[in-house]
Amino acid sequence: MALSTADSNKIPKIKRDDKLVTRLLPVLIVGSEHSLDNESRLYLRSLVRLVDKSVYEYELARKHILEELETGDRLEYRLIIINHLENSINAVNRVMKTLDIILNGKKDTVAKKTILSNFNLLDTIDDSILNHIQSYSVSALRNRIEHLDEDIFDNKASGGLFADVDESYKNICVQGRCLPISEFVSSIEASHNLVLMILGNLK
Repeated sequence: MALSTADSNKIPKIKRDDKLVTRLLPVLIVGSEHSLDNESRLYLRSLVRLVDKSVYEYELARKHILEELETGDRLEYRLIIINHLENSINAVNRVMKTLDIILNGKKDTVAKKTILSNFNLLDTIDDSILNHIQSYSVSALRNRIEHLDEDIFDNKASGGLFADVDESYKNICVQGRCLPISEFVSSIEASHNLVLMILGNLK
């Protein structure tokens, strides 16, 4: 049974002032990014694009969830919702992986050691802020999405096969693994604010 439109406020909206790309453009024009090393400049552009993409895809998913709530028509909207949720989850996961590799380096499986970097992208960011952002994790959902074909082959697929909202419209679930929508939105907002901070600190 579909929820009433009175319950639509259960689907949180992302709080942000504007797209990150609109904040990046003045930085590029003025040349402020040249205080960063080359790799950090590339990572910054990637983070801007990925965070903006995660917001865009979530907002589309939210729009169709609200339409589903209004109409009660799961057939028309559900696959659209799933597609946008998966895109947003993948974008957020790539943001987290980018931050992880900058902070913790890259594992060299041949040499069996971790290669650390000296990129200066996050030098002006307080460790407590970075620890807070890294406490969010969408990797479990993303991994189940990425390994769905193997799970089906191995007869391990159970529960909802795709990234979908549950019946209560409170969680995003994939094969029995769930994450509250509110926590997912918080992870996007935290990533957005981090990139805003990086851009604001460039001189």
